[in-house]
Amino acid sequence: MLGEEHQFIGFLLTSLSIGEIIFACLLTSIVLVLIMFHLSYNRIEQDDRVILILSINIYLSCLIYMLLFFIFLLRSALGDIYHIEFDTMGCVFIGYIYAVSLCVLYLSFTNQAFFRLCRIVYPQYKCLQNSNLYILIVPIEAIFASILLLPIYIWNDIIYLRNDHFCFVPISNVRGYLWIFLSVYGIPVISLSLIYVRITIYIRQQSNQPIRIKRRQKRDLNAIRGIFILVGFLLFLGIPTLILMIIMFITGDEHPLTFRVTCLSIGTSMVGLSVAMITSIPQLKVIIWKGSQST
Repeated sequence: MLGEEHQFIGFLLTSLSIGEIIFACLLTSIVLVLIMFHLSYNRIEQDDRVILILSINIYLSCLIYMLLFFIFLLRSALGDIYHIEFDTMGCVFIGYIYAVSLCVLYLSFTNQAFFRLCRIVYPQYKCLQNSNLYILIVPIEAIFASILLLPIYIWNDIIYLRNDHFCFVPISNVRGYLWIFLSVYGIPVISLSLIYVRITIYIRQQSNQPIRIKRRQKRDLNAIRGIFILVGFLLFLGIPTLILMIIMFITGDEHPLTFRVTCLSIGTSMVGLSVAMITSIPQLKVIIWKGSQST
């Protein structure tokens, strides 16, 4: 439990995080409804349909992640106010599922880049541009993320954090945090980098493409750059946590508000992600613009 000198600041940080997550959930839900409505009641080209399906995957993954994160925040707030403890078996499992949902969220960005890779470099393989394939990928990625992060559950790295009233890997656990970092961030970032390099090399080698094809390839490359910016933005907002971790390793003491600061940066990143996704994908921008015009 937090000391008296940190209780008010901790509760204030948690309250701000709850406000950010509620706003981000509402915005994400509105965008999801607009995309589904557009898919249901409009004739859409196959390529645009796939992009919108992948966008639904990102927003849905984001929504699930935020709902699990909201459970963490709600437990922190209730623990601060009523001194309730949530140290149960289910608490540890929720902590594990939370890590899995974050991994699935980052993998969903890779799907967007993979589709554009197939459309530019391998246009002859139509099966790789089929919408059903990208619907099937979603549960496969969830299973993959569950297996990938299973070690932190088996190693009992997820414990009850009494200062924060929820279960997760403590920052002092280097092994657990390193595994999460490599699994959640490492694989998607490396995959995106390889896809971007492959597309860039291919485009430079194709000098005699029709103007229409070149324009579409340029749009796809810009979209991948946008995905890079989004992922970079999410990583950038983790800097406050990184600073606190460095201080902990230097001094040997973990600051009691470390996870509260982390939660605030996560809330900010989710709000930013919900908005930035719209601007980075042209098809989404059109849908949101039409939705705003109709209202």
